[in-house]
Amino acid sequence: MRNWKKETFFITIAGLFFALDFFLKRWIVANIPTKGAFLAEYPYGGIGVFHNILGVDFSIIHVGNTGAAWGIFSSYNRELLIFRCIVLALLLGYLIVQRRSTARRIAFLAIFTGALANVVDNFIYGKVIDMFYFTFGAFSYPVFNLADSYLFCGVIALIAVSLFEKRAAPQVRSLNLS
Repeated sequence: MRNWKKETFFITIAGLFFALDFFLKRWIVANIPTKGAFLAEYPYGGIGVFHNILGVDFSIIHVGNTGAAWGIFSSYNRELLIFRCIVLALLLGYLIVQRRSTARRIAFLAIFTGALANVVDNFIYGKVIDMFYFTFGAFSYPVFNLADSYLFCGVIALIAVSLFEKRAAPQVRSLNLS
């Protein structure tokens, strides 16, 4: 039996996270010109948030990504979009029929919300809008967005839930009948 109050609550939270990502990307597109992500001077062509705090710099920039994570497969934008839509449909189906732990459902909902937000970007802009840019000393971390963070947190939560469920499962002892 489904708990519709809990389901509605989770869908509302996911909707709020989706809206936050959507409107932040709209603001980025409207207010920060597209520039190369790795300009030499600070704040890297965007809005400097902080500079050299324990060797870390952070700025908000406007970068379009037509590929997958870190821009891989960027020349296959249409194929990636089709693949992402198939994965979204599978995730949605799983969320509808899955009745396991609440923690597992929340993890999958975070993954679904992040994936949906990036697919919507592809339909609106023809690319995913990324904006968070960190450098750690000489290392330049790939630019990402809120939806990517939802995906990452969902995957980490799913791994943690899976590990916890395996540890909590009762051990089955084999009977030695010889």
